Amino acid sequence: MSSRETSVKNFCVAIDTLCTTKYIMADLKIFEVISQIKQSKLLTEMFNHFIKDYDFYNGLVNSLNEENGVKSFVMPVKATDVMAFTYSLLTEISQKKLQLTDLLDYFDATKNYEKAYSKFCQDVLQPFKTYVYNSAMQVINMTQVSQPSEVLQENPEQEKSTKIEDIDVNKASLPVTLIRLLELDGLSVRSSRISKDEKEDLLYVIDLFIEIIRNKDFEKIKLCYLVYYYAFKPYKKIKTNITDVTEILRKQDII
Repeated sequence: MSSRETSVKNFCVAIDTLCTTKYIMADLKIFEVISQIKQSKLLTEMFNHFIKDYDFYNGLVNSLNEENGVKSFVMPVKATDVMAFTYSLLTEISQKKLQLTDLLDYFDATKNYEKAYSKFCQDVLQPFKTYVYNSAMQVINMTQVSQPSEVLQENPEQEKSTKIEDIDVNKASLPVTLIRLLELDGLSVRSSRISKDEKEDLLYVIDLFIEIIRNKDFEKIKLCYLVYYYAFKPYKKIKTNITDVTEILRKQDII
């Protein structure tokens, strides 16, 4: 089992432990869940992506309802919002910015905190764990598939820069547009001064991303984008098209 898989497994165990503890001990176990996430580069990068531009307090207001004196809790609908919301919620509780007991009032009208906490675990923590596990394992599996046989060929004419404002972006042209930008990234990697192993890793990510784009599997494009983004992020001196790729995918509501 790889270190990334181990970190995901440890995260799931931490959530299950949190769900089996008494609510009066929950704060300590929540801190341990956040600690497990912080120890995992994969999970940390995933959550950094999900919470970027996410308005947690707006999500919290929308989740806490009260009608005729009866309080209720409604989880976000989208999987990415569930992950961003729950991670932010647990972080706020671990930092003592929110009290768990205040939240539990919305899970049981009689204020039976043991019962409310059980429902909180069932309605919030378990879906959160499932979404995080599935997303993390998809990223891991995506980076473990065999390298595509089609290798980018260097072409001096490709060195001409492509401006995002010059591109007609729509679903039809999306694959061609993104592949063009990624091919230019490939040229930048090849001409860079990083090590041979680093070049091979980055070119592998590009080849994988291009293959998935050609297949027009938009759900996998979203996941592969995360791999691409965090693979290239540390290399500040390599000129890439990350900004343009990100803007295109956001305009199409793919990420």
